[in-house]
Amino acid sequence: MDTINRAFRDFVRFTGDGKPNAPVGAPLPIGDPLSGVHNPGKQDWREALIELAQTQGDPDALQDILTELSGKAEATALDAFKPVLSSLSMGDMFGQHVAVGQALNGASLVAGTGTAVMGIRIPAGQTGAQTYLSLVMNMETMRGQTIFFRTRFKASAGFLASVTLGPVRAQYSTGSGYTPLEVSAPAAVQRGDMLEISGTATIPGNATQAGLTLQVASANAVMSSVQEAVVSSIEYTILSDRGDEASVQSRFQFVNTGLLPYAEHPTVGSAQALNGAIRVNDERGAGIGINTPVGQTGTSSYVIRLFSAAGLQAGDRLRVTAKYDVSAEFMSRQPLGPVVFNVRTTPNGPGINRTAARRMVQDGTVLTVVSDYVVQGDEYMLGPCIQLAAGGDTSVARNFIAKSLEAMVSRFGESDTTATMQHAMARNRSDIVAAVTRPPVATDLNVGDGGLTFAAAIVASAGASPVTRVRWRVLPGEYTSEFNWTLPKHVEMGASGSVRPRIHYELPDGSALNPASYQPFFVTDTASLRGLDVSVRNGRYAVHIEANGANPDAVIEISDCRLEHLGNVIGSWASQDALGMGTSSGWHVTSKDSVYIAPVMTFAWHNNVDFAKPCVVRNERDTFVALTQSTGSGVNGTALRILPLGSGQRDQHIIEDCVIVGDISYAVTGWFPSELSKQLADHSEIKVSGKGNSPAVFRITDFGRALKIAAPDGSLAPVSVSGPAVAILMGQVRSYPGATNLASYVHGSADVSEQLVGPAANLAITSLGRRLGNRSSTPVSLSVTVGAETRTVTFNANHTAVSNADLLAQINTALGGIAVASLYAVGERYRPRFTDEELSLTNGQTYGIPMGSLLAWDTNRTHVRLMTSSDDPSIFAGVAWEDIYPSKVGRVKARGYLPISDIRRADTAAITFGSSLSVSPTSPGQAVAGGSQALLTAIRPTAVALRGTP
Repeated sequence: MDTINRAFRDFVRFTGDGKPNAPVGAPLPIGDPLSGVHNPGKQDWREALIELAQTQGDPDALQDILTELSGKAEATALDAFKPVLSSLSMGDMFGQHVAVGQALNGASLVAGTGTAVMGIRIPAGQTGAQTYLSLVMNMETMRGQTIFFRTRFKASAGFLASVTLGPVRAQYSTGSGYTPLEVSAPAAVQRGDMLEISGTATIPGNATQAGLTLQVASANAVMSSVQEAVVSSIEYTILSDRGDEASVQSRFQFVNTGLLPYAEHPTVGSAQALNGAIRVNDERGAGIGINTPVGQTGTSSYVIRLFSAAGLQAGDRLRVTAKYDVSAEFMSRQPLGPVVFNVRTTPNGPGINRTAARRMVQDGTVLTVVSDYVVQGDEYMLGPCIQLAAGGDTSVARNFIAKSLEAMVSRFGESDTTATMQHAMARNRSDIVAAVTRPPVATDLNVGDGGLTFAAAIVASAGASPVTRVRWRVLPGEYTSEFNWTLPKHVEMGASGSVRPRIHYELPDGSALNPASYQPFFVTDTASLRGLDVSVRNGRYAVHIEANGANPDAVIEISDCRLEHLGNVIGSWASQDALGMGTSSGWHVTSKDSVYIAPVMTFAWHNNVDFAKPCVVRNERDTFVALTQSTGSGVNGTALRILPLGSGQRDQHIIEDCVIVGDISYAVTGWFPSELSKQLADHSEIKVSGKGNSPAVFRITDFGRALKIAAPDGSLAPVSVSGPAVAILMGQVRSYPGATNLASYVHGSADVSEQLVGPAANLAITSLGRRLGNRSSTPVSLSVTVGAETRTVTFNANHTAVSNADLLAQINTALGGIAVASLYAVGERYRPRFTDEELSLTNGQTYGIPMGSLLAWDTNRTHVRLMTSSDDPSIFAGVAWEDIYPSKVGRVKARGYLPISDIRRADTAAITFGSSLSVSPTSPGQAVAGGSQALLTAIRPTAVALRGTP
């Protein structure tokens, strides 16, 4: 421990340092504050890590890491190691603590922003006397050890001069209540806006938690101005070492938290909107958020995110990090109730609320909530429940929508064997290597004018790896001679300075070569592009990212780049994209602060077939400019083009805070799986979401068709199907009830279109006839029941080559008018989820609301109805983005752009730029050109903007 304390001491000089005039009363690990801050050098790191490894019987282990770092700047190594070592011993434990406190005599406990979590505030005119805040951490594995605690606060200037504090003390808990704990060498110091309290305490043998307490003295004077102190960091150092296994484990308790990760968890959502709030649903109808409109309190509304408890054991410690998209200043505008864990002990059992510790931080429009929970062993599903408390600011809208959830579990107790701990050490060694070697770059290469050619840089980068990454520093200039080269794996290619280099390639205008075969370069695996200007003319794409399904789990980053396709005047290549991409299984592709310009499509990507893991594509603060005008079909004017091909996963495309000039095209033009079981009518496997973008028209085409059987118009009788042909022709069946305006129907999941599928688009396997095949000797039947009437269709011939039209005619003849069979484009009803452009609202009427209807607020801001021509335009709520049944919640497009095909029309009149649409005088909810309401305004002949959209 002496080596580690010396290497990572706070200040340069310390008692007994062996130098002249050594300070007195300044022992390790703190040292003498007057001597200046100590920054460990590489030799310090080497000695400390070797001692750490030796505690596990592996004296060479961490030396290997430092050997790999030889030749790197000490500051780089220091920055890389700092977060790892802080978790091992004396670093910032901020986020690991639990806050316990009480506000008295006019003071309040506050939730902070940025890196602060909680503090105390004493308003002017109040004393805040006896207010206290204890910041405790789990200390079960440190019982009997002497710990130096230090807690820092961001405080008002002059806080310590204005506020009289009680003696710095500590508290500990044995699981119920808190008991004072004796502190030696207590201190409270303020430097500028940093307030620091510190002290040393020995952890009792029965303690579960312990930490320092900040308390206002009982004799504190009335404040003349607001005084506030908000915690910013918590540190501890082990000053004694018992020398046993638990002592070693104590140094790793926070590192161990991540040894059994649950990664980003698939969750089940549940939400309850109360007191004027509006529930937000995901595409499956599960509650994921709460919107509280102006004038509403939303008090007691809640959101629950549940995940499976499979694999958890009683005593496991869970750390769950949940992120939510929230409105600006949400934390200051909306109080939250205490976080509890909602537990289901059976698949369909009631929820049980159990206590959990919580820390919260809002950064911009993202709220992060970290909760700690101890597994009891009876959980089937569990997850955090966040509830709105009373006192929300009703003058502003407050939005709160679940974004992601990650969980990690710790399973290391004092009874674990040395072998188990050595295994943990080995795992942590790998984590340390990754943490150390990811930030540093092993080799810098100057590329371009005065440096290497791209071809030579590729050869020089042959040894690039996760441990020895290579950075290409592209020098200022324009590079046009090299083309179709591939950026090596683990290479970071970026501008060498503030001047953006240009990489360009083009074929001559008179060339007979195919432009689809030429582009500046490829990216096929983990790599990054930063600060580059890349363009192409008479070529395929400015940047082509593609591995043809290979190289799983790649991480590709694009930052501060400008990618442009300047158009083709030769050949017939239509996809003239700034970026064209095909992802592979598990890929994470992120583009930030970049610009994409092209005449046709600016950013186009597809997935591939049979992924083991979902891929994620993310655009943040990007700009997409399509130079041609969209006609509502085809590829012209497409800013973003998304093409699912059959990954079999729920892939994601997340678009946030982007400028979008052009349409978002979701196009299913091919399907790669060859197996009949993977031929689905709904091909929308890439889920699109986001917020904060400029409005864009979303267009979708999906060749998939399901067999649909519906009751006649006006009939509310339920429809059901049975018989052996159901599984053959329909797959899984979904049923929908009848309501006024919405006929009851069923449809299948199987694709029965006549589209050719497979990698070469040459397999004819999906049509009704192909699915039935030759039934001459093995007939099958399909029975359809509508209300009390049943009709049966028998298939007893060779149907293989029979067209869909003929088979539908056969089915409808047999049905005799009790129902109608048709082909249903179920996939084309998919819509993206942009949380700031839509609402989840309740149909407050007894009739059904068809998708595409114009809606009005119905007595309040949570319910809607079909809008009429006599309604004031001010109560226009938006357009139904799905069928909404009576008393049910449905999606409503409240702002943004829509293709005119998404709107129910009572006329067929053409629209032109700037013309408006209102509700038909004779058909509520349906639009007609003209009128006085002007609810929709044409942005082109095929698309409109909703009222209120800029």
